[in-house]
Amino acid sequence: MAILFCNAGMQVIQKCETESVTGAFTWRKYKALGTVPKGTTDVMASCFSEDNRVAVLFDDLSLVRIS
Repeated sequence: MAILFCNAGMQVIQKCETESVTGAFTWRKYKALGTVPKGTTDVMASCFSEDNRVAVLFDDLSLVRIS
C-alpha cells in the first residue's frame, strides 16, 4: 500500500509505501506515513499487488491527517 502525493497534472511527486509483504496471512493492518511535499494538490491511498497467483484483498482504506 502507498500514499501518493500528486501535483496539479496528477503526476506523482512522492510515494510513501508500507513494507513489502509475501506469504499467506489473515487480515493485517499496515500504515504508510509521509509528509506532504511542496506542490501537492492531490493525495491518494493506493493498493498495489504484483506477480500474484492468488487473490489479494484490501479493505477499509483511510487517509488520516495527523498534524
